Amino acid sequence: MAADLHAHTYFSDAADSPQTLVKLALERGLTTLAVTDHDTFEGNKRARELAEGTGLTIVPGVEVSTYDYQRGHKAHLLVYYPKHTEVLQMYFDFVGEKRRRAGEIMAERAVKRYGLRFRDIDEYARHSGVIFKQHIMAAMMDDGQADGIYGKKYEELFGENGTCIEPILHTETREIITECRRSGGTVVMAHPGTYHGVPLMKELAEKGLIDGIELHHPRNPPAVMEEIKKTAAHFGLFITGGSDYHGAFDSKPTRLGDFTVDDTVVRLLDRKEG
Repeated sequence: MAADLHAHTYFSDAADSPQTLVKLALERGLTTLAVTDHDTFEGNKRARELAEGTGLTIVPGVEVSTYDYQRGHKAHLLVYYPKHTEVLQMYFDFVGEKRRRAGEIMAERAVKRYGLRFRDIDEYARHSGVIFKQHIMAAMMDDGQADGIYGKKYEELFGENGTCIEPILHTETREIITECRRSGGTVVMAHPGTYHGVPLMKELAEKGLIDGIELHHPRNPPAVMEEIKKTAAHFGLFITGGSDYHGAFDSKPTRLGDFTVDDTVVRLLDRKEG
């Protein structure tokens, strides 16, 4: 009984629709799927509607974008079964507007410097309502200026000192995690193997600010997985896992369901009464 607890749709920065994710999950034999778009519930809501009567359980969830200003790194949090979604929605409205403006600036630079058409970029963002870097790169591919979403061209545009990069100033991790917990949801630190996240993971675990840690993930190397296991065991946290599926916009080719946990973990995610 396999559960993939981390997947994205075109309502944030992935290529596929909620319909496609539900179809793929059923084809792969998953019994449970968490659609966890960045800072929006829309993809999860649609997936739950589409999965009714199919035997596939869609776990209410979302991935919250934050920034650890003490260490100078991004940090992502997975929140499952939030009981008071309005608490998080206020933050999503706030960060969504900042992301929207940053996306427009990046698109304008790509139009000016690479001759792209704004409407071609915007077409990829029609579902999310926000232009992500992946949308610009998809337009670059259509125009024959890039042979993939990621690689040298991506670094040229969006790497350090990139030609089109526009930073988004996210809310401090410790501040927004308070709101995540106030929502009544179960809070899991996502993929500590990215953004140099192990020190933050240990801090949050020690302070009792997270309920679990994402262990099974395509970008958690073996050494980090060992640190996750030790930390989870020491502080009594449970472990989760998921493919972090983005479809054609994946940075590392991964199929939905490649990284899963047993369905019994899902009961732990919904243990809170809010």
